[in-house]
Amino acid sequence: MDENVLKTLTMAFAADVYESVDAARKDRDLKVFRHTMFEGEDGLQVFCGFFPKADLQAIPGLTEEFLSQLKTFNMVGVITDGKRAMELFHVGAQNKPFQGLEKAEDLAKVLDRDRLMIFLQSYFDVRGITIDLETVSYEDFLKVVEEQVFQFTTMKEMQIVDQFLGEN
Repeated sequence: MDENVLKTLTMAFAADVYESVDAARKDRDLKVFRHTMFEGEDGLQVFCGFFPKADLQAIPGLTEEFLSQLKTFNMVGVITDGKRAMELFHVGAQNKPFQGLEKAEDLAKVLDRDRLMIFLQSYFDVRGITIDLETVSYEDFLKVVEEQVFQFTTMKEMQIVDQFLGEN
């Protein structure tokens, strides 16, 4: 995997998700919250959920591998049809509440980059974005991002993306 693709996606994900972490700070006792990434008309949802270890351990059918990754507080990528099918991706964890993080860069540090890329590949697949994160070059990655930006983003949001990409 191209290191620049990995760094860019990790920081973009952390910056996006951090908005929900920051909003959850208003209620320091909040243990479960989520950041919605996509909601389809058919009930399909992709989100990053924040869960205590005990809540995740109560979910039947989780693998030993998944359970072994858990810490006191966990970030889990979720893809669900809203009815019964669900895929879970453990993307990060720490032993303190995520609301204590001061900035997106702090959140990026607790992400498991390999598992995050697996989750993001599934997210792109759900969105119909044709990209192979394992093999894409940084230049081709930027082309795909640009196409998506022009297709789905307002002018104001495009300015923010331009600023972000100009920093990397």
